[in-house]
Amino acid sequence: MIIEKKNILHWKTFPDCAVLKPGLRSVYQSSKCKKYLFTHIRLSFATMELDLSKGESDLLAQYKPVVRREIRRAEGESLRLWFDEDYCDLIELFQDTIAAKGLQPMGPFTFKGKNNLVIGHVVHPEFGTISAQAYSADIESGRVLFLYNASAYRRFERGSFARALCGRANRLLLHRALVYFKTKGFLVFDVGGYQIGGLEQSRKSVDQYKGKLGGKPVVLYNYYPVWYYLFRELRFAWMKISRP
Repeated sequence: MIIEKKNILHWKTFPDCAVLKPGLRSVYQSSKCKKYLFTHIRLSFATMELDLSKGESDLLAQYKPVVRREIRRAEGESLRLWFDEDYCDLIELFQDTIAAKGLQPMGPFTFKGKNNLVIGHVVHPEFGTISAQAYSADIESGRVLFLYNASAYRRFERGSFARALCGRANRLLLHRALVYFKTKGFLVFDVGGYQIGGLEQSRKSVDQYKGKLGGKPVVLYNYYPVWYYLFRELRFAWMKISRP
């Protein structure tokens, strides 16, 4: 289980049933356990899990053919990939996504207290950093959570080689991340939410991206203290009406 302290709250990711207890200061995320807590609001959500106990060839085999083609092509395009804990590239690239989709700001404060953070980077010799991803890895449970995916593709013209390269780099980075976590002994990779049925248009492209990985759809649960849930909903409503 991953535990992060944010102000007065303790955010607990991948908790088992024994950990879920009534209280006012604990948020439980991505739990497989469906339980009644009188102090919490329970919300279900769909995601997709990839089995990291498989060999690399088995992982590749479960991807859609287009994903395998993009990975093979990207492997021959002079890309440099590595994993560390430096989130600067990710923050810089993600500003494009924030501007395009009206998301909440991202900065060093986003990752404050995240002791289980792993960042993947892709650099091209001509175009620089073109992809970065963030993952939260819990060795205790053997689970990895996909947090953020950032790309430079919006900085290049539609139909250009550079824009297409960003997409291929993204595919390659995610595949290499799965292999990286597999070699570290992790067992499950959670893609960080997956819309079963594809009803929400704003998520359509993201879920198409995840759906081509061939994972298993599952339902997990988040538990929020009632007071925090109400505060959060009011804050979201205010942000929506105050947005220009």
